[in-house]
Amino acid sequence: MRTLLIYPASISDYSNKPFYIPAIALLSGIIRNAGHPTKFLQFLTSDFEARFSGAIHEFNPDIIMISINVEQVKNAKEILSFLNMNYPEIKVLIGGPQSTIAPEEFLREFKNIYAVVIGFCESIINDLLYSISIKEYYLPINNVWYNSKEGTLKNNIIYSEFEDKPWLPDLEVFREQIEMIGEKEFAKTICFVGSRGCPFTCTYCFESGYAKVFNSKNRITKYKKVDNLILEILHLRKQLNFEYVNFYDNIFGLNKVWLREFMEKYTKHIGLPYMCFNHFDCLDDEKINLLKESNCDTMVLGLESGSESLRKSILNRHITNSRIREVGSKIRQAGIKLITFNMIGLPYETEDDIIQTIKLNHDLKAYPWIYIYQPYKYTTLFDTCNEQGLLYYEETEELFKIRNPTISEDKVKLYFSLFRELVKTPDAVSLVKIRTNECHQKRQEKIVGNDILPVS
Repeated sequence: MRTLLIYPASISDYSNKPFYIPAIALLSGIIRNAGHPTKFLQFLTSDFEARFSGAIHEFNPDIIMISINVEQVKNAKEILSFLNMNYPEIKVLIGGPQSTIAPEEFLREFKNIYAVVIGFCESIINDLLYSISIKEYYLPINNVWYNSKEGTLKNNIIYSEFEDKPWLPDLEVFREQIEMIGEKEFAKTICFVGSRGCPFTCTYCFESGYAKVFNSKNRITKYKKVDNLILEILHLRKQLNFEYVNFYDNIFGLNKVWLREFMEKYTKHIGLPYMCFNHFDCLDDEKINLLKESNCDTMVLGLESGSESLRKSILNRHITNSRIREVGSKIRQAGIKLITFNMIGLPYETEDDIIQTIKLNHDLKAYPWIYIYQPYKYTTLFDTCNEQGLLYYEETEELFKIRNPTISEDKVKLYFSLFRELVKTPDAVSLVKIRTNECHQKRQEKIVGNDILPVS
């Protein structure tokens, strides 16, 4: 079964450069290992039709598989409409985070979708391809929902384990991307995953949606065998000379027993410096030391807001600022660079809350990644915003946003643009606050002068 893998353009792809996607590499490796040819198209812009048609005529796929995350929905739906109009005979499978959370939405809207794979498909994809090859189109395969004349055919949903055997990534499927930017540049994007899942249900995160799909009791973190992860890295490094590793687990090394084994074997067989994601509430002295000893040189942790009350009441994150400062200090003492995730423009956030976020980043001596809060459909916080009348739909950007009763959008944008500089020099915050208040006052005076009620 000739399989064309598609990764639609994302609304936040700023670099406009191709990059390595571990899920695509592993999926292609599994499919090719079963004897099925694969081809991969990574779209970096919304202009896809000519290139897509050319690839379809050249490769002649039996199946097209599309991976969809929340920021790819708009472009993915355009691709699905294009396929429905021009290539209705090709079977289309979709998967990824967004289709996992909202399978019926896609199946209702696009009757040309043959099936949705919910969750992780590595252990079932070859069964699905085999069923298509023998024209048994609706076999009861876990985590697969089908479109049929009778409606949606649903199979059991399970939160799957990693298999005992290693999944070896297929780098050859990225040959076009490598040739586009060169091996050296492409090697910078190499990343791996050692576990899946997260024990937390932060309201803004898709994990709160996954909790509903998979049943929160069954969402314990699953771990790839350390030996298999090491084999995966070695396998890829034989084909591409990368000198740095990125681990994209939600919380890397959450299980301390797994982390001890990883430290020993990674140090012995790989030894490259690496970056990982972690959680302030999941790090103790031993874990930080194990990460350092295994050559972790950068950790990325979600701070999100410097306001304890906002984190607790709005985001469902209950860690204290004193605990965050304590862990941050230990990370610095270990010689590990600290990067933080931060959001501003959160529901009911005030200007003082944003200033607390700035000052806490300064205290941590962190390099901040900063984002304006984006309410994602099917998350708990999206539902809350909807219930409280804060949501509106931005037609031009095709995104949901919020009307915040406690801070203006202009103020949020100003702090967003200055955030990193203010973290370096937080004393300048008072000047920014004076400026924003003056601008707000002038805006109010203008509104009143036009006989329009003031807007907070």
